[in-house]
Amino acid sequence: MIVKGVAQEHRGPRSVLTSNRIEGLADGIFGFAMTLLVVNLIIPRGLPREQLASILSGQVSSFYAYALSFLLLGSFWVTHHHQFHYISRSDDMHAWINILMLLFVALMPFSTSLLANYSGTELSGVLFGGNLVMLGLFMSANWIYATSRRRLVRPDVEVEVIAAGVRRSFVTPTVAAIVIVVSLFYPGESSYIYLIIPPLLFTPCFRRK
Repeated sequence: MIVKGVAQEHRGPRSVLTSNRIEGLADGIFGFAMTLLVVNLIIPRGLPREQLASILSGQVSSFYAYALSFLLLGSFWVTHHHQFHYISRSDDMHAWINILMLLFVALMPFSTSLLANYSGTELSGVLFGGNLVMLGLFMSANWIYATSRRRLVRPDVEVEVIAAGVRRSFVTPTVAAIVIVVSLFYPGESSYIYLIIPPLLFTPCFRRK
């Protein structure tokens, strides 16, 4: 079987698959979900010009939720892209891990809408954070499963690369779990904690070589 131009032997009872189809599906769903986020930004038609400024100011929470979710999904996509730089093949279990991960990617526009329209409520914060936790856990499972015993990665991938990938994949679900707890006490301000995620991912501890 030819996988990314390299001959791969059939390994055990699991069927070995190419990773290209998963990457293509992931790119499509990430792109669709990130585009769909803008649907939450709605400006009524036919308003007098003098009311436009007040209407826009009333949409601040929607603009914030849009920008936050776009950046977070972008961070997940970059992590997924980095993972597949090393993942050279797939199997049925790996494919289903990615399908379940993409289920929560596609759910992000809905949880973002809740955060935008019901900002300051505990439930919207918990559901948004829960979406990120589940997405992040499946992203972590994707990397851990692929690198365990170098099941789906090249045999020359360094141990530190694998360890850095594990640390990186747990950043967002860990922060999201913290935010869920904080949102129970400070629902209006808790979502600002998510803004630390992009800087964290750029720190040397979480970056691969």
